[in-house]
Amino acid sequence: VVNAQMAVLRARQKLVRELGAAGVVPVQPTYFSSGLGVYFDKVPGALIPLGCGGPSGDPATLLLSPAFTYDDRCLDIGVRLLCALANT
Repeated sequence: VVNAQMAVLRARQKLVRELGAAGVVPVQPTYFSSGLGVYFDKVPGALIPLGCGGPSGDPATLLLSPAFTYDDRCLDIGVRLLCALANT
């Protein structure tokens, strides 16, 4: 998957509006396969990884990481972010 730069910029603006700048943490590019690449060939888009950093300031852990620990408190935030991104 190769993200379209304009989609990344739009997503970042919406995420910062919802979470504040401190809540949006850039991550290093990762390499994995996703069926979204087929869609992105037709329509520009961005695959946005969501993490679950805790209130203690622990760094966010990506959802696809083997170190990921599930925390129910992230559900509300995830829904809010997806709704904000869908209203693009």
